[in-house]
Amino acid sequence: MRNPTRIGVEWMFGLLVIACAAGQEPNPTQQGLSRSEDRKVPLYKVEVVARTIAAVNYHHRSGVVPIDFRGTELMPQAKGKANVDSRNGATKIDVEVEKLSPAAQYGQEFLTYVLWAVTPQGRAENVGELVLHGDKAHLPASTELQVFGLFVTAEPYYAVTQPSDVVVMENRVRDDTRGTIEQVDARFELLRRGSYTLSLDRSRPWAPDEKQALPLELREAYHALDIAQQTGAAQYAAETLEKARNELNNAIGFYNNGGDSKQVITLARESTQHSEDARLITLRRQRAEESVRVSAEVQSAKELAEKAQADRERALQEMQDAKAQVERELASRALAGESGSEKMDLQSQLGSVLPTRQTQNGLAVSVPEYLFDTARSTLNPAGREKLAKIAGLLLGYPGVRMQIVPYPDGDRRAQDSAQSVRAYFVSQGITPDMSVSGGSGTEASRHVDIVVSGGPLAGQTRGEVSRLSR
Repeated sequence: MRNPTRIGVEWMFGLLVIACAAGQEPNPTQQGLSRSEDRKVPLYKVEVVARTIAAVNYHHRSGVVPIDFRGTELMPQAKGKANVDSRNGATKIDVEVEKLSPAAQYGQEFLTYVLWAVTPQGRAENVGELVLHGDKAHLPASTELQVFGLFVTAEPYYAVTQPSDVVVMENRVRDDTRGTIEQVDARFELLRRGSYTLSLDRSRPWAPDEKQALPLELREAYHALDIAQQTGAAQYAAETLEKARNELNNAIGFYNNGGDSKQVITLARESTQHSEDARLITLRRQRAEESVRVSAEVQSAKELAEKAQADRERALQEMQDAKAQVERELASRALAGESGSEKMDLQSQLGSVLPTRQTQNGLAVSVPEYLFDTARSTLNPAGREKLAKIAGLLLGYPGVRMQIVPYPDGDRRAQDSAQSVRAYFVSQGITPDMSVSGGSGTEASRHVDIVVSGGPLAGQTRGEVSRLSR
């Protein structure tokens, strides 16, 4: 016999994370978890603690290997043993345990115990259910695994596909255990028992406050059906859920009519399996929906960013085009009489973009409410396009001044809209004044005025402004 060295298989008592990323569904006792806010994919926050378990390489055809079980801190009095036989292809496991108390002590969602085999790579396999007879249980089972550790968890029903973190027993390598035990660095996830409380139908005869007790298989079937329904199986796996419900009804019918107990158990276990299938189908489809939703959000955000960039580029080009047009027109005119001509040109050019009127303070260019996002004070793409043209025109007239005036006075949204207009001009290299008080009017006439003065509006020609600025 070889000198055995220790093997460690780390368990991660934690919340669902890699299960979501790799496609593994959570245990049915797991509570819904919050998503990380800074992620674009549906990952989940994790809390983990490490634990080690001994695992053995049961060599093919190496004969029967004895191994012990001991209770964990959750059930320290529990103990047991197993014989592992790998001589005939599949590895046979014969387990006997004792001094187990009912699983319900850990919460009403737990009804039974399940034996698991876990590989050093972290893959857990449901080997079978340990049905209590008093405080003892016996399970003959088999697995195709060759290298594994064994442990026992409390579960809501026998057909679960991932272990809970209610680990009550684990294997212990005996001095006469044959096989190879090597140190490995493996990770295994157990799903944490949260504050999840199953909303059981208390009218059922197996509910905790009733004296009548159904067989364990029927209670598990009821439990599995409840959990599947709460997961959303009626929407995502209706056909499979209906099979589970029909099989459970048939099992109850046989039981109430004194039918064969084996038939009752068979139907109940089939119902449990179909409920678990419905739950897994539901979780996979929900995850697929979530993935589609997130992908759509990412694509939508990308399209919006591309559109915003295109809007910015188009607005910049329109501003440059408007400025160039002004410069071409003014360059073609004689300097004689330029002041009056430029004033008329500026008013006409501004009026071709937005409504413009003459006031005692200068030309007032009105930015109507429809150029802002609905019920908000931010400029919409059309508004940015209009202001880009205004900015381009004004850049062609040195010496002009701008003041932004909200209407009506005291209206918060009008003030915020005026700030948005000013911020846009600042982003284009123009810094207009901001009016402390707004103009008169009503909410129905809410708008922002861009009051333009100076330059040609003050009787100065471009040439005069140019000489004064030297």
